Amino acid sequence: MPIFGFMAVQIKTLEYFMFNIGGYPDGSNEIRIRDDFYDISESTFDNINKLPSPQLSLDPLLQKELIDTLNTIRVTEWRRKYDDNDVMDGTQWELEILYNKRKTSKIVYGSNEYPYVDHNDDNIIKSKTLDEKPDFFKLLNVLNKIAKRKNYFY
Repeated sequence: MPIFGFMAVQIKTLEYFMFNIGGYPDGSNEIRIRDDFYDISESTFDNINKLPSPQLSLDPLLQKELIDTLNTIRVTEWRRKYDDNDVMDGTQWELEILYNKRKTSKIVYGSNEYPYVDHNDDNIIKSKTLDEKPDFFKLLNVLNKIAKRKNYFY
């Protein structure tokens, strides 16, 4: 899809993916995907150590769904940081992705703000606050499928 005269980078291969989301006082949940394997972990604020699950095989159809979702929400165009400074505590999230055999990862951080594609404004990437995160839900839904846990990523 053309954006300002150039084509958005499409993810074709996924070498590494990490996503973490959480906030005080609930702790955080994380998924790490390396090639065709993944593990999930949870941490709470009274237990700093994250205890990852055993490494599990990633279903190729779910890996394709994840890549398709990342392309649909245009994660390669996301800014480095999405931060709503008007909210105390709340929900923080972080995404790190290595794709298309690049040498460096893309890292994105958010705090109570979420990127989305504005289809009413020339498909520009914008951000919304906590209550309104349509594209972000697409990512969370596919990650819940991979983790095989309903609402693991909320």
